[in-house]
Amino acid sequence: MDWENHKKAIALQTIRAKSKLDVKWKHGRPIILINIETEGNINGVNVSVDLRDPQVIQKIESLWEKQIEQEVIKTVKRAKKDKSDIFRFGRTIYEHSPKKWKELKGDWNVKGFTEVDVDVNVNANAFIRRTGLRNQPFLSNPNR
Repeated sequence: MDWENHKKAIALQTIRAKSKLDVKWKHGRPIILINIETEGNINGVNVSVDLRDPQVIQKIESLWEKQIEQEVIKTVKRAKKDKSDIFRFGRTIYEHSPKKWKELKGDWNVKGFTEVDVDVNVNANAFIRRTGLRNQPFLSNPNR
């Protein structure tokens, strides 16, 4: 993960992830809601950052959530371009509204998935379980 102006400065390891799909309807069109909960560890840091500071951990979690959201949105766009419902949005629509699904299912992968206005709202909740620290990090004091 990038930190401030440094690329790939913090290495995170996902140890647990859970996602849930939900469907809401607006003007007869499905809105897919994706909720993701992620838990992980910090495996490495290549910049000066105090991992003992709770505000720093919160900022890392927030950046991680944004990164997850961006990746999911990017993947959904690619899946729509490839006309492939890899997230099983169609199945989710069917489970929540079988009658409405009958109207959409005929050409879902070819036309429906790509043309139906599927808004994706990603709520990613990231939680840092461990920082891997035993002592004060070497890079936390650049004046050494």
